[in-house]
Amino acid sequence: MLTDRLDSAYIFAGGLSRDLTEGDVITIFSQYGEVMNINMPRDKETGKPKGFAFLMYEDQRSTVLAVDNLNGASILERTIRVDHVKNYKEKRVKNQDGEWVDPEEQSLNAKPEMIVGALPKFHPPILSLFELAELL
Repeated sequence: MLTDRLDSAYIFAGGLSRDLTEGDVITIFSQYGEVMNINMPRDKETGKPKGFAFLMYEDQRSTVLAVDNLNGASILERTIRVDHVKNYKEKRVKNQDGEWVDPEEQSLNAKPEMIVGALPKFHPPILSLFELAELL
């Protein structure tokens, strides 16, 4: 369902030129929000990008903007495909022993968790000079 995909802060970008670096892709996609993470797979033998990437934005609203504005766009004479990702599996990482393991916590949205029970500080209203004079 489309609404399920819109809950994720991840997008897929395909059809990318193999000449683009991670920095190039971040520069292009950061027009629509802060890119928090990029996974741009590379060919194991040549080290060149495979032509697609997964990006995570700070929030899912940025994914809507990126998909709406970049899907079908032409970059370096290539038409790219950009779409929402519902279930993105983060790439494996090496632990302290050098073994490949799944990340401990999967984040589908980069927004920080809400702290329950925290109250905002109370700031008394600012008084005008007239109101202040009445108090004295």
